[in-house]
Amino acid sequence: MSVTRATLFLSLVLTLACAGAWGDTCALRALEAASPEAATGTLGSSVAGAGGLVVTGAPYSNASGFESGAAFVFRVVDHELVLGEALTAPGVGSGDRFGFAVATDGFLIAVGSPDDSGLASGSGSVRVFREAGGNWSSVGVVLAPDGGTEDRFGASVAIDGNTLVIGAPSRGEDDAGAVYVFAWDGASWTHTQTIVAGDSDSGDRFGTSVSIDGNRLLIGAFADDEGGEDAGAGYIYDRVAGVWVLGAKLISASGAAADLIGWSSALSGDIAVLGAPGRDAGGSQAGGAVVFDYQGGVWVEQGTLVGSGTSAFDRRGSSVAVEDGLVILGAPRDDADGANSGSASVFARSSGVWHEVAFVRPSPGNAGAELGAGVALADGLGVFGAPKAAGGDGRLFVLPAIDDCDASGALDACEVASGALADENGDLVPDACAPPPCPGDATGNGVVDVRDLNLVLAFWGQQPYEPFQSADITGDGFVDVDDLNVVLTSWGCRR
Repeated sequence: MSVTRATLFLSLVLTLACAGAWGDTCALRALEAASPEAATGTLGSSVAGAGGLVVTGAPYSNASGFESGAAFVFRVVDHELVLGEALTAPGVGSGDRFGFAVATDGFLIAVGSPDDSGLASGSGSVRVFREAGGNWSSVGVVLAPDGGTEDRFGASVAIDGNTLVIGAPSRGEDDAGAVYVFAWDGASWTHTQTIVAGDSDSGDRFGTSVSIDGNRLLIGAFADDEGGEDAGAGYIYDRVAGVWVLGAKLISASGAAADLIGWSSALSGDIAVLGAPGRDAGGSQAGGAVVFDYQGGVWVEQGTLVGSGTSAFDRRGSSVAVEDGLVILGAPRDDADGANSGSASVFARSSGVWHEVAFVRPSPGNAGAELGAGVALADGLGVFGAPKAAGGDGRLFVLPAIDDCDASGALDACEVASGALADENGDLVPDACAPPPCPGDATGNGVVDVRDLNLVLAFWGQQPYEPFQSADITGDGFVDVDDLNVVLTSWGCRR
């Protein structure tokens, strides 16, 4: 596997100092991450992260034919993104738009191809990838059991262990939409349930977005009309005795026609976030996101997140992410640095109230980049997709230290930028919060695993040569039992 460490363009500019408490907003510029050498075509259109793993889609790449699509794997190492490999699978062809949707639980990756015509024109498909021996390989193609023309199965995906959830928002002649659940039986993904909203109506687009966290599932239906025409809604399902049952329908009390609530969604424990890019808070289609919290057995609306500098047509909420009490809200049409340069806002909750703690823009010179089309949180790193950057090839931008490692109540990146915390190497990560060493990480990919073991065994009893000298972990000139012991005693260590 070819691995390239991300090159971070250290052009971070602090435009508003952080005062050191939740609720004080600091404005930061994200850093451009390394990208594949070949033209990618809208890389960053979709982004997902879990643990130290990040995956992004480039659905308009011509890698395997016109708009066949592509997807790429990254790992978080020392608060940077390390570019791994392109995900490849047999059968991806022209017009499939492989990478339109991506998902990962940190161990498996799911990639949607909603325009694949394997069963019928535009019926859609999903491919699941598993890592083995340091390389990612497809473990099969997943198709809808009743796939029809233009169902767009795979327009949204979510995965958690042995559970795979796939949205088909255009299923049926009336585009009411449906969601399919599959379970891994040890050999293949088996269809276990098809979920259709009990109050589904023509054109609701149920399944536009899906998110899963354990035994809870969040489904977006951005064109649901209960709160007004195309106001949108979210649906919570809970897994009870192996069956997904409706727990609640999430309707915003402040919702209005064309809010498009549920265009994007994110779920973490008792927090559900629904993107509403059509909402008029701050101007026509300025957008936002609605947050719900599960309290005492009831889902309670906590309010709408909007963010700094809101203006018409920002489309805030086109993407959302939530993890460890932080929410990221993408605004790909924000004109903060030129037309459609894009932006993102980071929110944190304090005493039950959500505050914007960081306003993120791309590095200079990225007008039209549409940063925020996809967003993710992964291992203390904020990741922002900008599919129109670099002439349409697309880029990922990152912001390290989306965390509060010193429990000060302030975002680490903001404290570094304001000078409250030292950062001698300029990577935005406080020196006091440096990652713990992983001495057995011979491959340098940020985790001690089978790849390090294989490298040590490959040079057993030898003096390794460039570029494999890292196999000699102890530095005594030979690869032997001492090096093996370091790997085994630090097995599973992740930086």
